[in-house]
Amino acid sequence: MAGTGLLRGGEPGQPASGKLPNFVVIFTDDQGYGDLSCFGSQLIYTPAIDKLAREGNSVNYKARQNLYPQAISEIDWSVEQIIEALKKHQPEENTLVIFTSDNGPGSRLANAGPLRGRKGSTFEGGMRVPAVA
Repeated sequence: MAGTGLLRGGEPGQPASGKLPNFVVIFTDDQGYGDLSCFGSQLIYTPAIDKLAREGNSVNYKARQNLYPQAISEIDWSVEQIIEALKKHQPEENTLVIFTSDNGPGSRLANAGPLRGRKGSTFEGGMRVPAVA
């Protein structure tokens, strides 16, 4: 509890404003470090996740190649919807939003950026994930 109080800026166990903080964690699966434009992707544009970073079924390979960037773009759109809902319904200054993934890229379509390795390897590309707060 002491750490929680200090995080909020008040006495241990007591929120500074009288309200408890909000936490939103957006957790994606097998997203590569290089799949977000804020981490250097030149192929997939993720403006909502980039803004967050600045502010504090089986298909054939050809179809997957076209769907993966669309899926990342859809995740980005969803992040924007979450942020807008937070702004509309509660004080965003009392909310910490975290965007991250479980491990590095699992397919040839995802991008580990400049990092070596993929999901399942002990190289940095398999374990280092995109994360912004």
